[in-house]
Amino acid sequence: QLQSLERMGEKSARNVISEIEKTKRMPLSRFIHALGMSGIGPELAESFAQHFNNIDELLVWEGDDSLLEIEGVGQIVIEQLFSGLKQREDIINQLIQHIDITESKVRNEGNFSGMSFCITGTLEFPRKEIQNLIKNSGGKVVSSVSAKLDVLVAGEKAGSKLNKARDLGVTIWNEKELISALEADRPKTLFDY
Repeated sequence: QLQSLERMGEKSARNVISEIEKTKRMPLSRFIHALGMSGIGPELAESFAQHFNNIDELLVWEGDDSLLEIEGVGQIVIEQLFSGLKQREDIINQLIQHIDITESKVRNEGNFSGMSFCITGTLEFPRKEIQNLIKNSGGKVVSSVSAKLDVLVAGEKAGSKLNKARDLGVTIWNEKELISALEADRPKTLFDY
């Protein structure tokens, strides 16, 4: 059918079909962001995709507080996500019939596998960069200090979170200690020998 169009040969038609097929597959983070929900940018969409891991888990979520453990997520963001999903429920159900939404790729192994981290204070490196490094080593970044927390990374001018971590006996690292632990998890290259 495409070849019947003007200036459309077999090769061009195959290229068009190929490009259409590519757009039918997308990661969960891109799908969440593409829904255009208020306040949900690409970084939050990526965090949600890591939390839910697949579209089915996202769609059965009941708007509970489990997302509060994600850095930068509060009650307002939870309400925006939940109401945004409910408003778009029909279109989402139609889209998932035609689009293959892939799971988020989370690295589950590394020096920080199974560990939770909270970051407070002013750091030399950008906070998002630090968070990504922790996640890439298998760790999870949370926004609050509790007895379940494994490590508090404390920068300059760390306040109440540092005091709470001390009271709870949580391990406290400065930025250099974190970087040192991350370096130990970095794969060896030829230049290391």
